Amino acid sequence: MTSPGHQSSQPPESAADSPQTLGFWATFVYYFSSTTLIGALAAAQALHLGLSTGEPYRYGIGLGLLAGLVGAYYNRSVVLEINFTDRDAFLTQLNQTLTNLGFTPHEQLEDYQIYRRSGLSHFFTGSIMVKVADRQATLLSRAANIRRLKRLLP
Repeated sequence: MTSPGHQSSQPPESAADSPQTLGFWATFVYYFSSTTLIGALAAAQALHLGLSTGEPYRYGIGLGLLAGLVGAYYNRSVVLEINFTDRDAFLTQLNQTLTNLGFTPHEQLEDYQIYRRSGLSHFFTGSIMVKVADRQATLLSRAANIRRLKRLLP
């Protein structure tokens, strides 16, 4: 028998049950490409270099690699599946944990309850999507949020 917040790394029963996320590489490419472009343009402007020389791209690529790795580590989407035996106890604990982190229910989207922080802080932390089934909850959010929830939920 599992505790109310037992975490599981087992895959869902079918692929249709698991939400699709942008993984590490898609997030890396997003941060890498946008930062490389901005970095190259800024280097060209600051160093009075032409974009055709290739030199600004060296600076841009360096910044892009750093931003891509950091951005993908913290901001990629991650799914956490938690098995529980007592639905009410788990929901109480989950809602209390999310409230302590500053997240409140925002809207319902299909089977998912979406939690967000208020004000402008939701732009920096993102949302947490929660789907609760009979004995399993699926949480979808940024990797940094999921890591924090793993520490706080038993």
